[in-house]
Amino acid sequence: MISLNLISPEQQTHLKIRYLHILIKNCAGALVVLSTILAIFLAPLNDKIEDLKTSNTRRKETIISNSQTVTSKIKLLNQRIASLSQVNERYYSWSQTLNELGALAEPDIYLTEFTANNLEGNFIIKGYSPTRESLLNFKDKLTASSFFKKVNSPLTNYLQESDVTFEITGSIK
Repeated sequence: MISLNLISPEQQTHLKIRYLHILIKNCAGALVVLSTILAIFLAPLNDKIEDLKTSNTRRKETIISNSQTVTSKIKLLNQRIASLSQVNERYYSWSQTLNELGALAEPDIYLTEFTANNLEGNFIIKGYSPTRESLLNFKDKLTASSFFKKVNSPLTNYLQESDVTFEITGSIK
């Protein structure tokens, strides 16, 4: 069998180039068609994304508004706690002081009045003692106590040997 090539080499080159051009056109057309189809499917997704962005923005604004409300409530609570802390710092445990005072008093000593001022730190104790010795023991216990810093007992407290009405002053620790 004999095969004859009747097409010149220039025409062969030209045909190959033309074939490549047609192939490129077809591929480009196919890409355009695929892009169009893809755009048709993705267009609703773009709308959905925009709706989600809007919804997310509204939710974010709501959360910020709620957090500002909570933040303001927390600040108010912190202010109240601070004011309570200030009150607590000025608080003096009078019940402990009175318990200590009652424990220091001899069984036969009667305390009729206890006046104290925490801000100035002073106190006055008035009472009755059947003997001078009981009063001296009581004064010594007050001086040794952890609640009372300075204890003053005037000499008039010790003039009588029995049935002593006394007044003791001093300062609180």
